[in-house]
Amino acid sequence: YLTKPYYPQVLLARVKTQMFVRRAQEVLVSRKTKLEHEVMEQSSQFQKIYESVFLSLAKAVEFKNPQIVVHMDRVARYTEILAWELKDSGRYSAIITDKYIRVISWAAQLHDIGKIGVPDRLHEDRLLTSEEKENLKNHTVIGGDIFETAIGNNAVKAPLEITMCADIARYHHENYNGSGYPDQLSESTIPLGARLVALADTYDSERSGTESRVLEHDGIHHEIVNGKGILFDPLAVDAYLANRDAFEKIAAEQTAKETASTLKDQNTEEQLSGNGRI
Repeated sequence: YLTKPYYPQVLLARVKTQMFVRRAQEVLVSRKTKLEHEVMEQSSQFQKIYESVFLSLAKAVEFKNPQIVVHMDRVARYTEILAWELKDSGRYSAIITDKYIRVISWAAQLHDIGKIGVPDRLHEDRLLTSEEKENLKNHTVIGGDIFETAIGNNAVKAPLEITMCADIARYHHENYNGSGYPDQLSESTIPLGARLVALADTYDSERSGTESRVLEHDGIHHEIVNGKGILFDPLAVDAYLANRDAFEKIAAEQTAKETASTLKDQNTEEQLSGNGRI
């Protein structure tokens, strides 16, 4: 500003100065916008790379046991439902962002990645001995180690894509009251992603396990409800209750696919047998 009386020379100098400052501000804003766009573009490219690499690991598991991959995919779908419910309800708003949900929707598919490192006999459709059950538990440590290797001892903070995969793989069998494995963590010391996957994994394991195919939805429902605050995060259970129909729909779709596949196999066998090829 200028006080009266002012001198034309001073006015002109002031105007030139303000125009220079304004142009400089516009250049800075333009450069800032350009840099933000480049950072976002680079971040998107990195996420695509992470997703493609990590899902390739899931493909490796499929070679050992295709059913594990089917299970991992369903768990991811259940987990995403829980995450969206918590976000929409304002729960864990400081943690669950849109990016968090994008990452957990595929990171949850890798929760059982550690099973690639356990003996094939432990994947067989039969009851396991106590010793075999203990050996199978090692898949959590193996899975965590796979991603911890990627994190390493770098001073730079590891990206969410890797840390979430590591947390979910290692801690998805921890119980809310500290009775789980491998580290007996409890409550908020268990990473949130692992807490959500724990519920989704239990639901799907009960639906697809050898001893539970006859288990009704009500039986699974009561197991989860009774585990509130004991096995599962109470807020995760609330999110499940708000979306029980969505869970049952996914489970029903899988049952229909399995039934159709079984009928197809039976028809194929009958046709081959009728042609004298069996």
